[in-house]
Amino acid sequence: MLIADDALDDLVALVRVPTERPEQLPAFRAALEQRFPRVLAALEVELVGDTILARWPGRGGGAPALLMAHQDVVPAPETGWTHPPYSGHRDATHVWGRGTLDDKGSLVAILVAIQSLLADGFAPERDVWLVLGHDEETMGTGAERAIAELAARGVRPAWALDEGGAIVEPPIAGLERDVAVVGVALALWSRGRIAPSLAMVWGLTWIAVGRLADEPASTATGIAAIIAALAIGAATAVARIRAGGGEPGSRSGRWGRLTP
Repeated sequence: MLIADDALDDLVALVRVPTERPEQLPAFRAALEQRFPRVLAALEVELVGDTILARWPGRGGGAPALLMAHQDVVPAPETGWTHPPYSGHRDATHVWGRGTLDDKGSLVAILVAIQSLLADGFAPERDVWLVLGHDEETMGTGAERAIAELAARGVRPAWALDEGGAIVEPPIAGLERDVAVVGVALALWSRGRIAPSLAMVWGLTWIAVGRLADEPASTATGIAAIIAALAIGAATAVARIRAGGGEPGSRSGRWGRLTP
């Protein structure tokens, strides 16, 4: 599949802005304003801490869609890179740099798609919400607080699309071809609040990969993995519900910040 040059330029520009630490995020938001002005003008954008929460108003009612990605990246060591991690080097086949895969690629894909649709005069039938987290790599609470804010407003999405896995090359046990890794998360609703699991549910991933490879995941090991993953996910979600999660704050500032 060919990707438009403009979209690749957007990715390069955002990769060149390090987002390892919270104090680097204002520069990243400035880059978003430069690369996606139509999106930021058309959507209702605010901040929950440093997590970006945005609503694309729909033409009608019904449960909205939720698109998720994250701004932050894993800290990049100075050595071991084919090209410097924040160079955004682009050649004939790749864009190189920290965050190209995890997760600025997803973030750019979402914003490029919306900006293109806006340019065509498109408006969604239902609301589309964006949650662009700021501390996913440190297992922080940015996305959790944004979801808590949606729940406090009575917003319950019909579905959510979040960061997925990569196309993984062999060797993977039992498989001899590339595999699209599917990440599945569990969630529980309680008292109007969603509590997402921290764990990727590898047991359910086992099933998905098995189906992709046309091989049933019916071994005892696979069944055990499913049971263990469900238990871990449910226990984590319950613990988050009991802990109370992040509470919404008050709005202020240019980005409509929800202060802690």
